[in-house]
Amino acid sequence: MTDLALLYEHPAWFTPLFDALDRRGIDYVALKPDGHFDPGDRRVPGHVVFNRIAMSSFLRSDEHPIFYAAALLDHWHRAGARIVNGPDVLAIDSSKARQLSLIAGLGLAIPETRIVHRVSDVEAAAASLAFPLVVKANIGGSGAGIARYDTLDQLRAAIVDGLLPTSIDGVLLVQDFVPARDGTVTRIETLDRRYLYALDIAGGGVFDLCPADACQIPGAPIPMVSADPAPGLRDAAE
Repeated sequence: MTDLALLYEHPAWFTPLFDALDRRGIDYVALKPDGHFDPGDRRVPGHVVFNRIAMSSFLRSDEHPIFYAAALLDHWHRAGARIVNGPDVLAIDSSKARQLSLIAGLGLAIPETRIVHRVSDVEAAAASLAFPLVVKANIGGSGAGIARYDTLDQLRAAIVDGLLPTSIDGVLLVQDFVPARDGTVTRIETLDRRYLYALDIAGGGVFDLCPADACQIPGAPIPMVSADPAPGLRDAAE
């Protein structure tokens, strides 16, 4: 058993990490969430398991590993491994509804939101909000599964025509539309409550974190996004 095991899914994102670990002579094993696991086997792949399963993985494969990885990580945790981004973290990462509850619980402002799991409840949820509004997939990843509706008639037509966004867990968010300031979204990264860096992501107000990589199912168009450090934060981001 090695000291470090990395559970990942994207074929290219973590090559720089693997190269850095190799340069430092760190013993590790890189694992993909494929194949099968035995819930009766108490062995773990490493003393520490670093989980890097992305929510956008369902855009790259219909047979995505999100829910399988949650069960696998929980199994390894119960078997004694120390998990970084473990099943409790994955439960929040894979749910915008939980994320909003967490943020609100910290005393921070969130857009007015209603959570539903039936299409028949979307119109009633929207009635308690103002237009324009958006309907979001609970598990989206990289901005996928978001639609804006400017009027109740537009929303009703989408419901009747079966054109609402869908989520792989069946949960939807009906939410106030918050326009992006100056056509950009500022993404801030923190680690253990400490600020790391911030990026302004330009895209006309469309939130998408997939620059030139395969965030989507093969053959689907890949949106292009320019990402520059936010004004005043460039020094901190470098």
